[in-house]
Amino acid sequence: FISASWVHATEAWVLSAGVDNYAHIGDLKGCVADAQTTTAVFNAQAGKLFTRVYAQTLVNGQATKGAILQRMQEMSRRGNAGDYMVIFLSGHGGRTNNNQTWYFCPQDYHPKNFGATALTDREILNAAHAMVVQGKKVFIIVDACYSGQLNIAARGYMQNYRQGGGLVVMVSSAANQTSRALGQYSAFARAFAESMSNADSNRDGRVTLDEVRGFTYRRTHQLAQGQNSEVSWSPSMGGNLTLAVLRANNPQPAGAPTWVGRENLQGFGNLAFTFHNNGQVTMRDARGTSQGTWTRNGSQVVLRFSNGQVVYNGTINGNTMSGTARNSKGGQWNWSVQLSR
Repeated sequence: FISASWVHATEAWVLSAGVDNYAHIGDLKGCVADAQTTTAVFNAQAGKLFTRVYAQTLVNGQATKGAILQRMQEMSRRGNAGDYMVIFLSGHGGRTNNNQTWYFCPQDYHPKNFGATALTDREILNAAHAMVVQGKKVFIIVDACYSGQLNIAARGYMQNYRQGGGLVVMVSSAANQTSRALGQYSAFARAFAESMSNADSNRDGRVTLDEVRGFTYRRTHQLAQGQNSEVSWSPSMGGNLTLAVLRANNPQPAGAPTWVGRENLQGFGNLAFTFHNNGQVTMRDARGTSQGTWTRNGSQVVLRFSNGQVVYNGTINGNTMSGTARNSKGGQWNWSVQLSR
């Protein structure tokens, strides 16, 4: 894309699946609430850590193997390098193949039709791999029995991710442990949700992977004595990676990159845009300074000013961004800017 990180203001893509009511095995309690809560804590980061959050929540009959696999595969066609891709699963989990293979039980799981209905660790990790190699940051978060086995299976993947994208795996229990449900929610899922607002141990206004790992381990132990949650990540990710921001970003952060050029609107000429990570943009032209908003989809950028009465549509090509603009009076003109800093 381009070297400036601002243009790829980070977005989050979240898939949460929770199953309480199973078709062929025993029911659970709290897993639907786990999925809904996880979606909510990531949605709360819109305008803070992320410019936008795109979330899908599948519960009970929606959370079949086919639906979950389809949504995971779709995620590889969404977003861009640097985006956070979150897969959350809460429900029954099990082990097979002499306890070497872990699997999640979607709503339609049937023990007599394992291959078609069980969601195995390899299927989950292969779907994650397709996103990691695109430069995305992938988070697999699971509250299910024996899910530590998924963490073991992930090690072979993680060691190959040393730059660009990466993989984080958060699981509710060790490979030989069950995961405790507490009625309205599951212990680890509750601990993770709380960590997104309470784990800021150094009070710097953000929650990091290291802080989440420590908080969820302690809190899960408190809620379900003896249950050991696990959080691990690939070498391409660091413990200081931010998972949540506890206050909105400064609308004009120091060092926000600026693009400078011209437009052919009569009476104007010089044009500059300064972009900010919270979806805000400052425009400077012949009439002074204006504040607006910006969004992007791939290489396409849209900037809106004066409550949408003035719109700039542009395409990014390397360090150049150009396109057409229009106003509410029917005027249309061309513009082009280049990255300055």
